[in-house]
Amino acid sequence: MTAVRAFTLVELLVAIAIVALLLGMAMPLISVARRHGAIANTQTMLAKVLTALELFKDEVGAYPYQSPADSLDGAVRNRLAYHLAHRLDDAERAALGQDLATASSAFARSGSATLAMLDTDVAALEPNSLFRDSHASLANRLAATRARVAIMAGCSGLTGFKAPPPGTFDRSGTPVLPAPASLGWGDDYLASDIAARELRIDPGAASDQRDGTWQIIDRWGLPLIYVNPVIPGVVPAIYQEAPEPLSFGTRAFPRFPVDAYQLGARGRAETATRSTAMTATAVPGMRFKPELWSAGPDGLFDDMRDAGANRDNIPASAVYLKGLP
Repeated sequence: MTAVRAFTLVELLVAIAIVALLLGMAMPLISVARRHGAIANTQTMLAKVLTALELFKDEVGAYPYQSPADSLDGAVRNRLAYHLAHRLDDAERAALGQDLATASSAFARSGSATLAMLDTDVAALEPNSLFRDSHASLANRLAATRARVAIMAGCSGLTGFKAPPPGTFDRSGTPVLPAPASLGWGDDYLASDIAARELRIDPGAASDQRDGTWQIIDRWGLPLIYVNPVIPGVVPAIYQEAPEPLSFGTRAFPRFPVDAYQLGARGRAETATRSTAMTATAVPGMRFKPELWSAGPDGLFDDMRDAGANRDNIPASAVYLKGLP
């Protein structure tokens, strides 16, 4: 009878020890691979959201507005899912239409600025009587346009404008929307090109979705950091009447002073150092543009760019820190 050779207990223990050793050596590599994979997936997702933001801006005229938080430490809510991954239903469209109508009426009839209110010395500002007569109507029209764009972008806290001295018109402390009904415009700009696990949506009460949750989240389950405290403005406009003849035979259209009437865009201040708050400052060229970040694997984020909590943050674009020492 032939004897059967079996593993001894010692041999089994040695084999198990070798396998355990190999697994122990492989686990860090597996962990690093998973981490790099998660970072790569988040970078891809950020790129998609960045493209969707540009599509939103091309259609609306401004990026989705995000009011600055008191602190960006830890998880920060964003409302990007509403604007970029959500088609408005009939009720939401009606609420938005109501807000837009309210904004238009705020600069018409009793709420409009008259020529006398804007400037008691408009003759000095506009020597040409044709332009002088249209000064007030253009101010109201531009203010209404600015308000509608801001509301579409989700900026519901916009106030009216103020005439430069010696004008008496001042609505800078008066809300355009005393009781906002909508969150602004939204559509599926992501073309459903985002996984369900990257969305956290809780519309809230049907009567008021302003208290709902509309977040796009990263690979680690935290809301993307979206910084855009930019209030849109109108571009310098020309008058609609005939251009003013000049002495050398050519003609020119005078431009309305939008900044003097506080109708220009309001963005962040420029910075040349990382020791600044992200909600208040931006690199040159980014004052009127948003920043989009993931807090990264550790889930930490600080408003100060040079904070240690930001060491593994993932930006949607390298330009956010370009040139900052």
